Amino acid sequence: AVELGVSCLSEVFAEFEDEPMASASIAQVHAATLRSGERCVVKVVRPKVRERLAADFEAVTLAARLADLVLGEGVVLRFLSARVESCVEELRAAVLDECDLALERQSAEEFRAWLDGAPALRRAGLAGCVRVPRTYAHA
Repeated sequence: AVELGVSCLSEVFAEFEDEPMASASIAQVHAATLRSGERCVVKVVRPKVRERLAADFEAVTLAARLADLVLGEGVVLRFLSARVESCVEELRAAVLDECDLALERQSAEEFRAWLDGAPALRRAGLAGCVRVPRTYAHA
């Protein structure tokens, strides 16, 4: 409720299922009904997941630095396109972005706009074959 800027979920939702309909490592999805009567799903990031991931990546970063130091740049670059620490940093940024639902919403809206205006999809007869769910900034 706090993330939505309300004191109680009933200010936004007529119904909100406590039991998630889907669950993953970072977030879970709950069925709900908006006060307007429209059915929706609500994606909720698990409590403290960002903090736990950040702590985990600190440990992995230390191990990556050690690998870079012990193996040396010549060996590392023979198997990877960059230092191990750089690879871990790229992974860390991508995983932590998964915790940012506002960024995810923005990406979905950008993808929907691209789909709506993609002439190649229309020419191939694929317009409308991919559906991006409607998102709500503060619902």
